[in-house]
Amino acid sequence: MAGIEELLGGLLARKFAGEPPLWGTRRTIHFHRTDGDGEWLLTIDDPPEVAHGHAKGDLAVRGPAADLLLWATNRRTSGVELFGDTMLAEEWARNVQL
Repeated sequence: MAGIEELLGGLLARKFAGEPPLWGTRRTIHFHRTDGDGEWLLTIDDPPEVAHGHAKGDLAVRGPAADLLLWATNRRTSGVELFGDTMLAEEWARNVQL
């Protein structure tokens, strides 16, 4: 999904360049799309690193593409499943405002 690609590869890089993500440096989030192809592993850093494919992250966020994007942009928390370090999800919600 282009929206997730743009968010992870573009918007976050610009945001983290101005505000280094000390709250999650080198932590990983695996985004798993359930309604089609698409898996991303985001390593939180300045700049963020994005890899495609299945991988184990500190946190996994699983759901349909639209819900993944809404969760990642803090517009909605329902529609996705969270696995692993849910404290990282709380840090994301506090620190990633797009």
